[in-house]
Amino acid sequence: MTSTSAPLLSVRNLSTHFRIRRGLWGGGHEVRRAVDGVSFDLLPGRTLGLVGESGCGKTTLGRSILRLIPATAGEVLYEGRNILTLDRSATRQLRRKMQVVFQDPLGSLNPRMTIGSNVAEPLVVHRIGTRRQRRTQVATMLERVGLNADAMQRYPHEFSGGQRQRICIARALITQPKLVILDEPTSALDVTIQARILALLDELRRDLQLSYLFISHNLAVVRNFCDEVAVMRAGRIVEQGPTKQVFADPQHDYTRALLSAVPSLESYRTRRQQHPGRTS
Repeated sequence: MTSTSAPLLSVRNLSTHFRIRRGLWGGGHEVRRAVDGVSFDLLPGRTLGLVGESGCGKTTLGRSILRLIPATAGEVLYEGRNILTLDRSATRQLRRKMQVVFQDPLGSLNPRMTIGSNVAEPLVVHRIGTRRQRRTQVATMLERVGLNADAMQRYPHEFSGGQRQRICIARALITQPKLVILDEPTSALDVTIQARILALLDELRRDLQLSYLFISHNLAVVRNFCDEVAVMRAGRIVEQGPTKQVFADPQHDYTRALLSAVPSLESYRTRRQQHPGRTS
C-alpha cells in the first residue's frame, strides 16, 4: 500500500445528537452532542486508534458509522459511497463488508445457540452458501482464530473470556469484511489474554488485508497496535496523526494530559523494585 491509496472509509463532518428531556415535569429538552463534526480517513490495511476518556463519544461514533445509531448530519463514505443515504437493502449488503467486535464477548453471543450457530448467523442472515458450506466455513474460521472445530457443538458459557472473544472475532470475519470496528475488544480481559488477542488481530489484519477502527481508552495498547491515532474529547476530534508522532510530540493540551496520566515503563519498574511483593 502506498500513501496515495484511496481511503477505504472517509468520515466527513459526522454528527450524532440526542434530545434529552430536562426535568421530570416537561421542562423541555436539551441536545447532547455525542458526536459533533468528526472527520477522518482510514486507508486500506491500516489501523486507526480512536482514544479518549469515557463518555467522549467514541462508541457512539463507531455505531453511527455502522448505522446502528442514526447520525444527525455528515457523511460516511465506504469505498466512495455514502452509506448514510443507502436504502435498507443496500445497507444490508454493505454490512457484509463492515463488521464489529464489541467489548463484552459473552453479551455478544446468544447463550441458547451453539458456537457453530453463533458464528454461522451472519452467513444465514446474508444467505451465503448452503448449510454444508456454512458448516465448513465456520470450522475453518474457528481454527483460523485458534480454536478447534469441535467447539461448534458447545455453548458460550463453556469457554473462557479470551476464547469467547476469539469466537466473536470468527463471527465478525465469517463474511470476509474489509473493515472491522473493534470497540474496546480487550478491555474485559486480563493483560496476558489481551496480548494474545491483539497478536491474533494483528496477524489477521496482515493476512486478510483488513482495516481496523480500534476504539480504546488504553493508550499503551493503542501506541503499540495502531498506525494512526485520533484523540476525541466531548464529541470532537482534537488531534490526529501517525501514532508515533502524536505520542512523541502531542500538540493539544488534552492529548498531553491523557499521555501524562499513563504510567511509564520505567516508573512501573521502579515501583516493582520498591515493592517486590506486590502483584498489581
